[in-house]
Amino acid sequence: MAATPHNHEPDQDRTRVIAARAGLKRTARDVNSGPTTETVANALMVAHPEIRGQLGQLSALRRDVQRQRRAAYPAEPESKETLEIPDEWTLTGDVEGQRFLLYDSGPGQDRLILFATDSQLRRLAVASTWYMDGTFSRAPAIFTQVYCIRAEVDEGAVSCVYALMSGKTRALYIRLFNALMEALIDRGHDAHAPRTIVTDFEEAARSAVQFCLGNAVQLHGCFFHLTQRTWKRVADNGLRGLYLQDEGVRTYLGMMDGLAFLPPQDVVRGMEFLRRIMPTPALQPVVDYFDRTYVTGTLRADGHLTPPRFPPPPKTGTSTKSLSMMGIGLTMCAKGGTMPSVISSGVFILPFGPSSRPCERIGH
Repeated sequence: MAATPHNHEPDQDRTRVIAARAGLKRTARDVNSGPTTETVANALMVAHPEIRGQLGQLSALRRDVQRQRRAAYPAEPESKETLEIPDEWTLTGDVEGQRFLLYDSGPGQDRLILFATDSQLRRLAVASTWYMDGTFSRAPAIFTQVYCIRAEVDEGAVSCVYALMSGKTRALYIRLFNALMEALIDRGHDAHAPRTIVTDFEEAARSAVQFCLGNAVQLHGCFFHLTQRTWKRVADNGLRGLYLQDEGVRTYLGMMDGLAFLPPQDVVRGMEFLRRIMPTPALQPVVDYFDRTYVTGTLRADGHLTPPRFPPPPKTGTSTKSLSMMGIGLTMCAKGGTMPSVISSGVFILPFGPSSRPCERIGH
């Protein structure tokens, strides 16, 4: 029968568009699917070339994926006291369904929840260097932060432990490290601490590390966080404009952060040199802050010197990894991108939180 305006073949493109959109929604509801942007990109890649432009704006497709995910996840709990983790969320999302929930302190304002598989704990137990950092933007509303501990593997790092923390107190960090060490012992791993821990400059976490793991652990600051702290001091002193307009100032401040790459025995001399070549007196507050915080300390009225809050390590020679004063190690914010990063062993998605977004995409 011949096609006419009132009798024609089905609109093949329209059928393809409907099928592609339905497929995108199904994928979005799968907890094993990747981040929103990746999910949309994959859908466009497999769609027929002639209908890709008909699927809608990218922003609209991303919103649709996020709506589907919100509908598929449990409702966000109102408080830490009422939070109950369904059994399916205590396992990894891969085929094996490994145990993932490691520790839960139970209902309470200071609730602490740890996630890690046995394979992740094995990696952590044998690693000589750990990287630790927290993120606040990815944390569920009822928690303060998601804290991550990564293990050095070859030239990279693998995320091994994730903690939902109700605060940033020393006591809470001590509970975290005690629970972690107990879990390692329970699984037959030696309870020895790593040789080196690279973290940010949060004093509560650093103090808890020394309390739980001992002073033999070498604590190094993260170079990424060091540069952030320097920039904040520049901005707080109203020097943002000067920094942006003066290349010499930018170079000078880069040299100051670069003291972290010097052998420990050369750091003080490097600071003295930078004081001599300071390009403008306007930088004096920033230079003084850097010196008293990381290098020399503060000279008190009685003539005694108060050590810096984050001093250079002992002058015992240079590290094979060139870790120096503040360290040039990178926590996950700088070593593997921001918190959503490619790591190993399953898929970790918080079943609650801001728009129930994936907290970590873990590649197999």
